[in-house]
Amino acid sequence: MRMLTLSTLTILPAALIAQAPVNVSQQLRSEQPAIDRLVKELKAKDALVKAEALIAIEKPAYNKTDLNTVAQSQNAWRDLVIAHLLAAKTAFAAGEWEKGNEILQKGLAIAKDNQAAFTAGAQPTLDMWKTPEADAKAFLADKTARIQALNANAAKTPAEAEELKQLESAKAVHENNLKLSEKIHGFVDGTVKLCEDDIKTVNSAIEKSQNRIKTQADEIQTFNTKIKEDKKKKVQIKGNSNWVDAVMNDQENLTKLANPETQVGFLNRLLVLDPGNAKAQKALDNILAGKAPFEAEKKPAKGKAKKSR
Repeated sequence: MRMLTLSTLTILPAALIAQAPVNVSQQLRSEQPAIDRLVKELKAKDALVKAEALIAIEKPAYNKTDLNTVAQSQNAWRDLVIAHLLAAKTAFAAGEWEKGNEILQKGLAIAKDNQAAFTAGAQPTLDMWKTPEADAKAFLADKTARIQALNANAAKTPAEAEELKQLESAKAVHENNLKLSEKIHGFVDGTVKLCEDDIKTVNSAIEKSQNRIKTQADEIQTFNTKIKEDKKKKVQIKGNSNWVDAVMNDQENLTKLANPETQVGFLNRLLVLDPGNAKAQKALDNILAGKAPFEAEKKPAKGKAKKSR
């Protein structure tokens, strides 16, 4: 998602180029591969520890010295938003859906603050360019015809030749200012759009997360209600346990899942809902040991033991 590059920064005056804050960005580049690898190695809980440490990094101060430093701060805060998305994804893999949703909410707050801070930080630069832009437009509207007339006059007087020289020199300056102003406006508008896209991305992730949590909670409640209403079966309702047991009793709920990583995420969720569930824990242990989730323990071979001589 990082879009700000050195080539982008070159549109700004050279005096604006400065050293970017790198702590958050460096940590993200360093930790993300390890976090992703742990999840693929079916160690989502270990990955979550690292991911939570990553988002515990304090937001760097927003440096509003000039447009370049504002852009660098915006980039660092965007990396922190990305870190929250990564941590939330890792929490979901660990079965901690509620924690993942909380992480996303924090990421959303950072994304919104980032948009507001960048917009405010960029405004002085936009204000600074208002006068050169207006002067350039006024000059070109007023002097273009005069420049054309002087160029068309082959028999210019020395005074007219000097006037043309000065007008063309001023025209070059004004045209360059308009180009710079256009680039700066484009850069600011594009960066604001990136911030808006970040907000949409996190909002979408929150909506999906909340829907998933609610759907599962409703399913458990409906299941428990049905048990209560079945007078033929006297079953004690134990929170989420009855539903988790029912899920584990139908082995296809687990075996139909595409791969061990998905299966582990599913079991991690069940064990968050019902900590210590023996069936879920056994299936998880089997997968982590490289076995099929419902692989049975091999019983000792029957027969008489040979007597030692």
